[in-house]
Amino acid sequence: MCYNILLLSCTYTIDIMENEYKNLCQAVEHRADRKMQTPRDFDFLSVCVEQITHRHIGVNTLKRLWGYISNEKTSTPRQYTIDTLAQYVGYKNYDDFAQTSIYANDVDSDFITSPTLNVPNISIGTHLRITWHPDRIMMVRYEGDNTFIVEKVENSKLMVGDCFCCDQLTQNEPLFLYNLIHDGNKPTGYVCGRLGGIRYNIIND
Repeated sequence: MCYNILLLSCTYTIDIMENEYKNLCQAVEHRADRKMQTPRDFDFLSVCVEQITHRHIGVNTLKRLWGYISNEKTSTPRQYTIDTLAQYVGYKNYDDFAQTSIYANDVDSDFITSPTLNVPNISIGTHLRITWHPDRIMMVRYEGDNTFIVEKVENSKLMVGDCFCCDQLTQNEPLFLYNLIHDGNKPTGYVCGRLGGIRYNIIND
């Protein structure tokens, strides 16, 4: 009886862990704006992760995590691997990602139906106002090449003069920033509105 309870508990724990890794993989794919389906996709992801986090994950390690190649023995990913991928999508580490995801909407996938602004389609010099929970406000100016400069900010860790890149903004979805130059430090990643998403509007001068 006790053995069956223990076995059930272990199986449940494994299921929860696998679901969390699946959510992490989906967050990474969203950040990279592509599904990991071919060897070239994993080559691309390995380079992107290193550019953003300055930490290297081998292509085969990524393939095993995604189930693209089978592992010879059952094992969980290294902490370094999942921490690095969590940093890539804007979290401090994997624990930070996992704790937040517990309260997030537990839906594996869905179509994006909210209005989306594709950054390459806007004009250089365009000003945007971006807000997110609970009281974050940021005014940015588009510099071209998917790059923005922060001109005004309230109640956020970001600062006036920070520079970052992003490819698109979607209403009520998190905003993933990359190549963020914050306070003169090395480029990093950042996520705005990971709970509840962001709101944006174009400011007409």
